[in-house]
Amino acid sequence: MLNNNKFHFNTVKNIIIVLALVLTSAYSQTTYQVEPGIKRNKIILTIENASASLSTSALEIVETSLSEFIDIKNNSITISNIAKSSEKEVEIEFDVLSDAPINETDTLHFVLSNAKGENWSKEIILEYRPPKEFVLNQNYPNPFNPSTTIKYSIPLIVNGKSQLVTLKIYDILGREVATLVNKEQQPGNYEVVFNAKKLSSGTYFYRLSSSDFSKTIKIILLK
Repeated sequence: MLNNNKFHFNTVKNIIIVLALVLTSAYSQTTYQVEPGIKRNKIILTIENASASLSTSALEIVETSLSEFIDIKNNSITISNIAKSSEKEVEIEFDVLSDAPINETDTLHFVLSNAKGENWSKEIILEYRPPKEFVLNQNYPNPFNPSTTIKYSIPLIVNGKSQLVTLKIYDILGREVATLVNKEQQPGNYEVVFNAKKLSSGTYFYRLSSSDFSKTIKIILLK
């Protein structure tokens, strides 16, 4: 469900800034969990003019932290006017990059300013959570020559330990032709580049395996 937990603070001239983080699950009041690699997350900023007699104009909202793991689509937003005793919602969309560090936090810092140079700010803390399940994606590009990228995700298991993961390439007869991964890995999102310059054109398969997961996907090498 949507998280409607809101943050309130008073500003000069009776303007109230209200921020709500909109995700797919309910989280704590101060820290919100997001998953690396997930796109089109949304933050709703509601700016309320509580004055019964004065309107506001020329307001600008800017996210100033510019995290390396967050891609904000509209970093700066201008609000031309908010009538007296009314409010306006602004939607900010962002992607979480796949290499965001699992179980670490990040902070989004929003600054509201007016034409007089007055500023008000609000911070939202994000925590990067592990993937919910194993995922093995189709390689890209496919068909390929000679290299292609394989992406996969490892979830958090009950005891929180790392998992032995293998990623292997097989030919059409089921013979192993390459081992790309064979080690313990922590929960998170991964990608591996497979270079098939020593192989001939044809159909191959890659298989991701762990103690409780196995999936195989077909790929095509065209030279």
